[in-house]
Amino acid sequence: MVLNPLPVLSVRRRWAGVVSVVSVHGELDAAAAEPLTTGITAALARSRSVVVDLSGTTFVDCHAVGALVRSHHEARDRGGRLRVAALPPHVQQVFTVFDLHGVLGGARDVAGECRAAIDAPAPPFEGTSSLDLPDSPHAPLGAPVAAGTAA
Repeated sequence: MVLNPLPVLSVRRRWAGVVSVVSVHGELDAAAAEPLTTGITAALARSRSVVVDLSGTTFVDCHAVGALVRSHHEARDRGGRLRVAALPPHVQQVFTVFDLHGVLGGARDVAGECRAAIDAPAPPFEGTSSLDLPDSPHAPLGAPVAAGTAA
């Protein structure tokens, strides 16, 4: 009897200009929700624009969808944005069922979502924080703000 090894999840971060790209490979299920959220949160700490590349995912369930939506809300509450890109067909189906394209994107490839993140105006800041935000929507949160330029 041959046993198959447990699926491996890989979450990696890289830069595409001023946008942080989180690349995910493997199954996105209940066990993957925490590592996915951790990777996205780390990216949000360094950039206000994050694109999650889902091209390497082999499975997505409601736990992963919930983690992506919560991360989207976290980004928005911080004055940033989170979009997904490069959805395989099986992930496209899940996004269609949950009607998530309008919230998280997914219609573009990674380069297209990165360009859209750079070109888009900063989303409105909906959080309640005394954090001074930089003028650029693409500067890392917590970056020094010149005197008199706080939002």
